[in-house]
Amino acid sequence: MASFFIKLLLRTCSLLPLRLNHQLGALIGYLLYLIPNQARHVCKVNIGLCFQDKSAKQQRLLLKTTLRETGKTFTEMGAVWYWDSDRLLALIHKVHDEYLLLDALTRQRGILLMTPHLGCWEILNFYLNQHGNFTCMYKPPRLSGLDTVILNARKRTGSRLAPTTTSGVKMLYSALKQGEMVGVLPDQNPGKDQGVFAPFFGLPANTMPLVLRLARQTKPLVLLIYSRRLPKGRGFDIYLQSLDDDIYADDPVIAAACLNQAMEQAIRQCPEQYQWSYKKFKYQPDGRKFY
Repeated sequence: MASFFIKLLLRTCSLLPLRLNHQLGALIGYLLYLIPNQARHVCKVNIGLCFQDKSAKQQRLLLKTTLRETGKTFTEMGAVWYWDSDRLLALIHKVHDEYLLLDALTRQRGILLMTPHLGCWEILNFYLNQHGNFTCMYKPPRLSGLDTVILNARKRTGSRLAPTTTSGVKMLYSALKQGEMVGVLPDQNPGKDQGVFAPFFGLPANTMPLVLRLARQTKPLVLLIYSRRLPKGRGFDIYLQSLDDDIYADDPVIAAACLNQAMEQAIRQCPEQYQWSYKKFKYQPDGRKFY
């Protein structure tokens, strides 16, 4: 039942121009700020942990703007999942440091794209598929009723979806070895005793080992990419940044620290657009429980 109403709301959102879509999302986010809920609690904890240099007032303001942006992330999915490709691509205003991607494509070198939950990550599928074969990992949502909607939306871009299974991992390795693009959401928590701890905003964060192995074993060009939401529904800017050679280190802690530092650098450019509602610090080496 919940998935039915979510799909109905997203379909309704798809009928709105992006500016009204974002205004509705901001309203939903403001309600999340006013009413006690799990998302607000987790965001508040994460912001308090990661921005200890900010005053209590500054943290509250960031919490409020974060939840408004979280609302926009939800409602804009209606546009991204239902609008046609040309209409979505027209929303991309500028691609910063695009030469990093284009240069790698001319050399037919495998490209590993790290895509944190920052801004509108879904629109990146449309952008990347303009430039060649693109494979990304796919983990089914908790609400199984949304699975078909998400799969259809991503497949229509031309993306190949690799499941979070052994066969899916083999797809990623194969694509990189053939000089293609592979996308991974690197800030997901790999689970207890499954990851590598490395600093993220000054705290130990359980970091996905798969992306580190992909980098070390296939030696692709590793780039971080994210899409920043512009104000007043004007669209999105895409940013690319390279990672230093530590990402290829044999020591997984050094490689994980390199990855987390790159993500932190990007997030600090627009911290309100990061998904702070995710329990990034759920597992700690000393057993602390933040949430």
